[in-house]
Amino acid sequence: MRQTNGAFCSQISKTVFLTVAVSLTTGCFWSNASIRGGDSTFSSQNHKAVPVTLFEKDQRAREEDKENEDKELSFAFKKPVKADIGDSCSGNTDCSHESIVYKSKLCKQIGTCTADLFVVEFDDQGRLYYPHQMENLFEFLKNTMSPKRMDCKPSEGPACFDDVSLVVAAHGWRHNADFEDWNLRQLREVLYNAVLFEADRPNQPTRHWNPSNKPRKVVGVYLGWRGALVKEYPNSPRIPFTTNWTLSDLAQGLPALLSFWDRKGAALDVALGSTRELFARLGHVRAKVNDLGDDAKRMGQAREWYDKCVERAGSKSRCVAMRTLILGHSFGSLAIYNAISESLIDSVSAGIGSPKNSPTASDQSAIEETRVGEEVSSPYADLIVLINPAFEGARFEPLYQASLNRMKRSPYSPTQSPVLVIVTGTSDYATKYAFKWGRWFSTLFQDNSPESRDGAELAGRADEERNANRKTVGHIPRYMTHYLDIFPDTKKELPKEIEAGQKACLTTDWYDLTLKGVSGDKLPESTVDEITSLWKNKREESTANKHDWPARAFCGRVRLSFAMQEVKEGGDPLEDLPGKSSDPGPWDNQLLSKNIPKDNWGSGPRDLYNPIWVVRTHDTRIINGHNGYQNSHMVGFILQLYRDVLSPK
Repeated sequence: MRQTNGAFCSQISKTVFLTVAVSLTTGCFWSNASIRGGDSTFSSQNHKAVPVTLFEKDQRAREEDKENEDKELSFAFKKPVKADIGDSCSGNTDCSHESIVYKSKLCKQIGTCTADLFVVEFDDQGRLYYPHQMENLFEFLKNTMSPKRMDCKPSEGPACFDDVSLVVAAHGWRHNADFEDWNLRQLREVLYNAVLFEADRPNQPTRHWNPSNKPRKVVGVYLGWRGALVKEYPNSPRIPFTTNWTLSDLAQGLPALLSFWDRKGAALDVALGSTRELFARLGHVRAKVNDLGDDAKRMGQAREWYDKCVERAGSKSRCVAMRTLILGHSFGSLAIYNAISESLIDSVSAGIGSPKNSPTASDQSAIEETRVGEEVSSPYADLIVLINPAFEGARFEPLYQASLNRMKRSPYSPTQSPVLVIVTGTSDYATKYAFKWGRWFSTLFQDNSPESRDGAELAGRADEERNANRKTVGHIPRYMTHYLDIFPDTKKELPKEIEAGQKACLTTDWYDLTLKGVSGDKLPESTVDEITSLWKNKREESTANKHDWPARAFCGRVRLSFAMQEVKEGGDPLEDLPGKSSDPGPWDNQLLSKNIPKDNWGSGPRDLYNPIWVVRTHDTRIINGHNGYQNSHMVGFILQLYRDVLSPK
């Protein structure tokens, strides 16, 4: 047995050595260079988009994919689009703009499904590889939202400009801007869902809450950087390995796994680099086209378009030309959070009134009056979602403390929507262990023991600061505001008053809903709104009767539970919850479970309308490991949440 183990260890050592040696000499490492190519001289006239056609997989193809990594992707590339399209993106050839056409059953119903995707690449120092990649993006946005003729007015016919639905995504560790990168393929499918969200429905009256009075044009932006040092084929989301891994998997995967700490340093440089300019410029464009001030002149559009929009919508807040969703994963979340955190702290703090003027807890009418007009928003997006973010809690602490101060003085408005949603899976060992070990060494000699004036250590502060300095946001229970899980598929146990279509929406897989609809040819959007209304009624009832907060049920069997109190430092309620719940109640709050000892909860209250969410889950069907989040449950949750944010209040 000893000889066998020794031979195996020797084989592994030789394999690792040969892998590194061969990789260095044969180019198996990604070089510090642009993948999408392009000329350093910007010219909008010679800019051309790369055509990409995606075909929806038929049922047979989906069955064949169940055993491999493509099982959660609905689309396949049209032949003869080459997987190595990036090889032609060199020198003067620019492949940073993709013009995507989707072919699916739903697209046949609504007409055409198209989207534009821009890849903007940054080097390890945070600088743009080719500045024109960013210029192409903003030139496209300008041309899209500007009138195409001088007499473009409502009285002269349909709008000669487009409004925009923008989706910005930043990838994380083990990913980059390669054409077939797993994260990039996922973004293309997110854009498809955005197209369906905006589209006109056949035989259904559609009201557009935007100046052009037609579906917004969907535009994606992918922030590419060298998150992957090693070329992995296929670019797998599985970390560290599958259950049936081989020695070749180890030889390929080990160098990739060991790049974690090196790529963390590069991610920080990217976060402090030109990504800030990108987000700042997107924020300026968004503010310009969404500004309804009397003196506003948006991309040359006539004022009448906005007046008509406000007339249709009934209020200025409903009439929005540019909607934005920002998605970040792993180290990519660091770049996003670094850009948006200061504005969020400012927005949260703006609602904090003077202590003398703040209402007491007993003065409910004054509280409701104070809430009006104090909603938190981001200048960059309507909703920001960060999945398995790889940055320490110490970066999040100022925003968390500002949010707590706001709750104590001026509660949030009942119409407040979430602005920042951080989602972490407890099965993500990369951020749970590797990140913590790296931070342990780098913070070994930092002082985490604050003292009061008499020299006594402030109770609990040392542990809080130590954990915040070494752990990522999602692995610090104290920050948790929500818990996400999947309730069992038990249609018979749902309340009788729920209609058949609503039951189908709650218990059917999200991907199946988008493919088949809720009942017959009926598309799921209206039923999604009905499920949201059911939850809001339950929420208002619990608030009025001072009952415990209900969970929120999402179509696709996803359940979001609310934490009513802050978790005590050192405790973790999720340790007492099963990985797969047997509770069939869609609105049963799992954080009120009898399985959770009361000692885990502290005395700090939560606000039901807090727009800063820290969501945790240890249901591996939602997030499995570091990269395993592209599934129907997670996608359905994000899209339904985004739909709720965009719906008129």
